[in-house]
Amino acid sequence: MPKAVFIHARHSHCCNEGCLKKFNMQSQVLSHKTDSGLPEEINRIAMSELPVVLVAPKDAGKEWIAELIHDLGPRNERPFLIINCLSSPSHSPLLELSYPIRREFADLQQLAAEGLLDAIRGGTVWINNLDDLSDTEEELLLQRISLILDCRIITGVSRQGGLRNPAGQLLSLKDRETLHLPQLRNHPVNVQFFLNYFLAKTNLEWNRTIPGFDEAATQALNEYAWPGNIPELRDLVRDAVFLGTNGEPVSLRLLPATVRSYQAHDPQFLKKAVLKAEYDLICKTLYETQNNKRKAAEILKISRKTLYSKMRIFQDALKFNLSPAG
Repeated sequence: MPKAVFIHARHSHCCNEGCLKKFNMQSQVLSHKTDSGLPEEINRIAMSELPVVLVAPKDAGKEWIAELIHDLGPRNERPFLIINCLSSPSHSPLLELSYPIRREFADLQQLAAEGLLDAIRGGTVWINNLDDLSDTEEELLLQRISLILDCRIITGVSRQGGLRNPAGQLLSLKDRETLHLPQLRNHPVNVQFFLNYFLAKTNLEWNRTIPGFDEAATQALNEYAWPGNIPELRDLVRDAVFLGTNGEPVSLRLLPATVRSYQAHDPQFLKKAVLKAEYDLICKTLYETQNNKRKAAEILKISRKTLYSKMRIFQDALKFNLSPAG
């Protein structure tokens, strides 16, 4: 079935004013060294101009890592674009910009004549679900956005070898960077690095001055299992910045109850936490597909029968006080 390509331009407040360079976000984010070497690897890739393939599980938050690479790189004063590739009943791929506008690929030159492409040219493009496109559609999309938009391309796969490499494809094995993202629960040494990044970015976006987390909060965050991976950590930091007081570190009482009450060897706690992470991912996917369960099942790589089964399980789990990620 033909696919539709939806493009959303995210041009944050801090990028508009050049704040990422002015406040030297790089030094803030990379101040925490880890044994994993992940911060150094991300920084090295950020300074490159090669396309990037992120290898990580579906719920790992690859989009936020793509934006991190953009923020640390030389294109950080230009927009960060998000492209979602979804099934469509139309007969040709479409582009939907944040204006919004729906156009076919052939209309890119007309968009350029109208001056609309200038606003998003020269940034970084995160392509979601690229492997859902056919070989022809994939190659056409990559060529158009790299040549016409002059953008750096970042995409992701859920496993090594999951990205096709047809002849002539821009993301060939020899001309790309590959970054493997481990689960936070398996590599807690990376938690502080991501806390630093999301704290610095949220402070800049919201014009806040939260210096960090106090000792008790930091200990709890580093001991937590993070079943929701990087998306859960990002949401927590943004909530903490919103609730916190400028100039004061975030205290333990401002953290979610799931973090405050976490016990590493409580199997019931872990079961609930994993269930909530899965619930949040399914709710987010249903929202993105406008509750189209067939599309949601395709994106999640599960059958519709499995999706309905999980939704029934979640109905029974309301006693856990679960709610979709906000």
